[in-house]
Order: sequence, then C-alpha cells, then structure tokens
Amino acid sequence: TPAPAAPAAAAPLPPGQQSLVFNASAPSWVQVKDARGAVVLSKNLAAGESAQVAAQLPVQVVVGRVAVTTLQVGGQAFDLAAAAQGKDVARFEVK
Repeated sequence: TPAPAAPAAAAPLPPGQQSLVFNASAPSWVQVKDARGAVVLSKNLAAGESAQVAAQLPVQVVVGRVAVTTLQVGGQAFDLAAAAQGKDVARFEVK
C-alpha cells in the first residue's frame, strides 16, 4: 500500500511566500490579496471551518468578525484584535 500523502502545509513554500490559516468559531469572512493585488482567497467561513492560502508577501488581509476568527501566519498566531483596533473588522498587511 502507498504511504499516505503528506499534508500540503508541510511542503516548503517558495521564497517570499507565506502560509495564512484562518479558523472561525462562528460565522465569519476573510479576504486575502497578494502582492500584485489579486484576490487569492475570499471566503465566508462557517462555525468550525478553516481556510488556508499561501501567497506572495506582502499581502492585504481583511477579516470580518475578528472576535470569532483566529489567524496563523507561517505557523505563528497573529493578533487580530490589535489589527482591528477595537473594531469587528480588521484590515491589515502582512509583510
């Protein structure tokens, strides 16, 4: 029997690219634009759903419902609350 395939997240990314992983504990939405301004992820997330994208940095990110959404950039937790500056929608750049 063939060995199970490694998860895509385990593959090394090309230089300059970063993996972003969003998780929602309640309905939320996310949008990511890459360095060229192209939308590489635009998704409504249901409770318990996650979304992952790898994109060329810098990326523009918009997260709706910050209180119920988490983000990991390159495996590290990102502080969405600080990016939202007290609002429920965060708009920021990951460099």
